[in-house]
Amino acid sequence: SLGVRADVLIGHSIGELAAAYVSGVLSLRDACAVVNARARLMQALPEGGVMAAVRAAEDEITLVEGVAIGAINAPGSVVLSGTREAVETAAAGRRTTWLRVSHAFHSPLMEPMLAEFAAAIDGITVNPPQIPIVSTVGECEDFGTVAYWVRQVREPVRFADAVREARAARILEVGPDGSLTAGYDGIAMNPLPAGLSRAWVAGVDVDWAAFFTGADAPAVTLPTYAFQRRRYWPTPTGRTGDATGLGLTATTHPLLAATLAHADGSGLLLTGRLNPAVQPWLRDHRVAGTVLLPATALLELAVRAGDEAGCEQVEELTLMAPLVLPEHGGIAVQVRLTGPDATGRRRIGIHSLPEGAEDWATHASGTLLPAAGRAGEGFAAAWPPAGAEPVSIEECYARFESAGFGYGPAFHGLRGVWRADDDVYAEVALPEVAGAADAYGLHPALLDAALHALLVTREAGAGQRLPFSWQGVTLHASGATALRVRLTPRGDDAVAIEATDPAGRPVLSVTALEDRAMAAGPAAPATDTGLFRVAWRPAPAGLEPVRAIDDLVPLPVTVTGDGPADVEAVTAQVLAAAHAWLDDAQAAARTLVVVTRGANGPGVTHPAAAAVWGLIRSAQSEHPGRFALLDVEDDAGLELALPVLAADEPQVAVRGGVAHVARLTRPDTAVLTPPPTGSWRLSATGGGLGGLALTADPDAGRPLTDAQVRIRVAAAGLNFRDVLTALGMYPGEAGALGAEAVGVVVGVGPLVTR
Repeated sequence: SLGVRADVLIGHSIGELAAAYVSGVLSLRDACAVVNARARLMQALPEGGVMAAVRAAEDEITLVEGVAIGAINAPGSVVLSGTREAVETAAAGRRTTWLRVSHAFHSPLMEPMLAEFAAAIDGITVNPPQIPIVSTVGECEDFGTVAYWVRQVREPVRFADAVREARAARILEVGPDGSLTAGYDGIAMNPLPAGLSRAWVAGVDVDWAAFFTGADAPAVTLPTYAFQRRRYWPTPTGRTGDATGLGLTATTHPLLAATLAHADGSGLLLTGRLNPAVQPWLRDHRVAGTVLLPATALLELAVRAGDEAGCEQVEELTLMAPLVLPEHGGIAVQVRLTGPDATGRRRIGIHSLPEGAEDWATHASGTLLPAAGRAGEGFAAAWPPAGAEPVSIEECYARFESAGFGYGPAFHGLRGVWRADDDVYAEVALPEVAGAADAYGLHPALLDAALHALLVTREAGAGQRLPFSWQGVTLHASGATALRVRLTPRGDDAVAIEATDPAGRPVLSVTALEDRAMAAGPAAPATDTGLFRVAWRPAPAGLEPVRAIDDLVPLPVTVTGDGPADVEAVTAQVLAAAHAWLDDAQAAARTLVVVTRGANGPGVTHPAAAAVWGLIRSAQSEHPGRFALLDVEDDAGLELALPVLAADEPQVAVRGGVAHVARLTRPDTAVLTPPPTGSWRLSATGGGLGGLALTADPDAGRPLTDAQVRIRVAAAGLNFRDVLTALGMYPGEAGALGAEAVGVVVGVGPLVTR
């Protein structure tokens, strides 16, 4: 009634009877009769059986008398069923979760009821399935019969095998929760509104008009383009699956998802994934044009690891290499702790692995101590401190950017700076765009803002310096959103840090933070430039079909010309056909193959046909699985391509008797590299497109005058004039490239009021 129709059904234990009814194998009367007899006879059995979920593969379990495999729900996860003593023996030494059950289902303890159960359900009628159903007992030809249901009570539930056989693109779990299919990225349908929403987002058709009938629900206009300022979508958490189900302990920290204690007590491992798309504030920390994980974030990882291990002080954390974040995608991180030595000291290492890389990189190492350091005296009771002279922070972030530190809005936390003798005082607050602070020990953007006071007071021309070593760090309170900070020199290259909240209560103590001059900008990971192009590759051999060839319906498209009228005529014709296809309920499980010639693939000869591909690509994104695209040279190409299309390839081109498929590949050309320091711009230095370069722009940091506005560019476009300029074909003076841009205003001239 809500438009959701299953392509295949699987039932787990008693749920298989519900699946048999939904598929039409059993009538409602017969299904209820089987459920009633099953429940009545099971409850009449003697009590005493147990069931337990065990982290092990089926062939790793040694069964003893009185225990059987009750279910295999996922690879490496089985359920044992039988007497308690037998289950404990078979599960010894393995991670075990006891299930709350009344009897040991799917075990030898069920055998006393089988004969009476067979007699009680004799006479049920078995019908051909209207929806395909996969048995969890195993391969069988008697599904739904009396003999099958008797066997199903005793045999293990081979759910993992059934999921593998079904080969479903999306799995909807209709039950009390989604725990059964969590390991398969299943969608829990309880509660129903949330389940339907998740299914819709995953590409499942839902009849929302039917769902909201009688609800008097108003329609809401959604954004139509990327730069609309009102955000409708929830912020992604970046967490999927169940860490506990993987044998890990989940955390609530935004940067670390799970912990794993070594079985021999020799150490602790914390894992996570850094992704600027999930943690947007990470994008706002750039050094020499590269997104860099702040040193304060590495310290935050160490502090959290210490919390997990009962170590309250980071004795030392030396930064060995910058952790460069990719422009697209994420990067895995691990924090490794050794076991404690005789003094309780633990060694720590922080490592990362970019997507596509094979070797882990080490970014920091050090030691943790169980004893906390002492907080400094309350310097912030009177604020600003008596005798401290204010230091101007006007346009400080523009000056920082000119020096190579590109701080975005999440790091614009500096509110005031004062100086008294050699001490520097600062007041900082966490910008709202940096996100909530309560899940962190100390939000890295907030602590990083405190270090900006050093940049304000540092002499011009001092060069880029980055934190090198944290020493004697103790966090006294967590979740701060504002700080008062004192920075005291400790030699030429180090400062001591004391931070309190606005009420003067201690938050952080750092015995010394050493920094070092950076000789060159950090290199971006070679594994991810973020740039891709479409390449046509011969279809790989051995593709397995996911749909029958008979379910592929060809629609040949004829193009008579390539003028504007021809483009309009052929796209209108194909659009009408697409609408009719989507309106045909009988075609819901089939795929319309739009067949063109010279539209795409290696060598495009008909632009009008290429417009058809653009149209159907949009339809594919809105209706996954309903459309496919095929470009051929002759009639023989269709027959050649059908097996490839049946393997769920959405776009195929046949050239020279070979089926090609579209793949994203990285370009062979090198990426332009910005200067190691200062601001830069894209310039045309002559010689065609090969003459494009990122060159220093000394004017970018000059003071603003009159109605000037300074923008930190997030995205820039190149128009036709820019292309002519790059090719050396523009008549006269064209001006700078990339005048069309989108970004964040970071400074305004004196005449700008709003």
